[in-house]
Amino acid sequence: MTELERIEFLKEQLLKLGYRNYQLQDIYREVLGQSSCQPAALSSEQCRELIETMEEYCSFAQKCLKNKINN
Repeated sequence: MTELERIEFLKEQLLKLGYRNYQLQDIYREVLGQSSCQPAALSSEQCRELIETMEEYCSFAQKCLKNKINN
């Protein structure tokens, strides 16, 4: 999977986990300094940083859902 495919996959996962588009824009702003993401225009370093951050958000959301189910 390329970095661009990974970013798109993580975006889809975050949306499935309950994140909204405006929250994704906040993630982009946090990492990239802008509220939109055009993966093809990102440097390799920006892609890696965005992927790492999106993976952290996915992990957090999955933990929250797991805790909610167990309670």
